[in-house]
Amino acid sequence: MINNKERIVCLRESEYQELFGVKKHTFDLMTERLTKAHAQKHVKGGRKSKLTVLDMLVVFLAYLHDYRTMKTLAFDYGVAKSTIHSIIMWVENTLINCGEFTLPPDEF
Repeated sequence: MINNKERIVCLRESEYQELFGVKKHTFDLMTERLTKAHAQKHVKGGRKSKLTVLDMLVVFLAYLHDYRTMKTLAFDYGVAKSTIHSIIMWVENTLINCGEFTLPPDEF
């Protein structure tokens, strides 16, 4: 399993744009919004996700920025392709609905 938390903590601010397609400030803001939305979604409990919110954001940005396929992302994270699809859709919808981010139209 990939430990994004350890890997990302070592990044310089200039590397965020190159690796994820967004600046560090935007990445941190996205993480914050997704964490709040994830907590709200699971306020009454529910099944724990195999991936962390940070992993979900990295998956989404890898799909959007690097044009990685869902199949390769699923392989890397040890989950089903349908799980990756659900994650991508949830992250996209959550970020759009918070109103602070715009994403390229018709990407998905």
